[in-house]
Amino acid sequence: MRIIFNEVKKILNIKSIFVLCIISFVMYYMFISSEINLFPSRGDEEIYTIAKEMIKQKGNHLEDEDLGYLKNLELNFKKEADNYLKENEYAKELGADSYDKFQEFNSNLKGEVKKLDELSNNISFKEIEESLSKIRSMGYFIDNFENKDNNSYIESGAQKDRLTEINKTKVNNDILPWFIFDNYNSFIINTTLLVIVSIIFILGPIFTKDEVVNMEVLQYTTRRGRRLYKDKIAAVLISAFIMVTLELSILFTLFLTRQNTVELFYNSNINSCFKYGANWFDLTLIQYIILSIIIVYILAFALALIISYVSRKSHRYITFTGISLLIVIILSKIITSNTIMLGIGSIDIPRFLVFGFISAMVLIGVVSLEVRYKKEKLLDIF
Repeated sequence: MRIIFNEVKKILNIKSIFVLCIISFVMYYMFISSEINLFPSRGDEEIYTIAKEMIKQKGNHLEDEDLGYLKNLELNFKKEADNYLKENEYAKELGADSYDKFQEFNSNLKGEVKKLDELSNNISFKEIEESLSKIRSMGYFIDNFENKDNNSYIESGAQKDRLTEINKTKVNNDILPWFIFDNYNSFIINTTLLVIVSIIFILGPIFTKDEVVNMEVLQYTTRRGRRLYKDKIAAVLISAFIMVTLELSILFTLFLTRQNTVELFYNSNINSCFKYGANWFDLTLIQYIILSIIIVYILAFALALIISYVSRKSHRYITFTGISLLIVIILSKIITSNTIMLGIGSIDIPRFLVFGFISAMVLIGVVSLEVRYKKEKLLDIF
């Protein structure tokens, strides 16, 4: 155990921690910070606000008869717009003193462009636009809720059966706007990329360093020295756990405690009709978050085993660096594709494709570890 502890200290030394901080800092500001700080985007702010109010009033789940509730909300927002336009003298002059007339006036541009510009200049659009934005947002909720059972675009097969099951269980009645789900997916994808880069370039050189200075000549002259391979692997896995835990803890703290949090949506099913695409599994948002974190850990451990094998086979830093960059590129392409992190359980891909990919990564890592360990016991250093 003392040897493993010393190996962990060698891996996570001051220099490595400094490099890790630089990598994390750069990748955070390049890829992750926008997912935390720019949420929701300007066009989604009203939907986000209304969705929160709906959950406070109705809970995370709507009943079928709540369509009337949604239409009443829309009607109330139209009345707000009506009241404002009735008080505006210029709007009355142009005959746009109600929401419906205002919409008609806006859509009728035949020879009315000048009047439309005048209307824009004479009506405080900061006030009216808020009401109009609320009305548009309610249109989104109503349209999606009215068409939630429409699965005619899939003719038959397991996907059709799954959509029928979702409609029957009514889990698609839950309130979860698409941009909340998409925002989390983008966040976890970029976080996973940070984990991949950190694992490869911080943990990877553990064996290459020994190869460069011919350390194995000393280590492998004793039986205990030959067993050091597994101790180093254990140290790599422990270091991977420490790194991933620190990175996830910091990033999730920033993500979950930002000004516009998503905690009200934790108990909303990810098969909500208010987001795009269904899922093979009935998971709430918080369960989906936990599942994705588990996948990140498993991927990190599998990658740690694979990169350790690459490090052991690389006799020079330039060789290791070249192979590592290739692995980063390949994994980045896979992770950012619509078939892995963007589609954990997505009905548009085979049900267990993501889990199959993770299992393959683990299998490659374990097999490479076992094959290399057998060679280590018989390796001739002379």
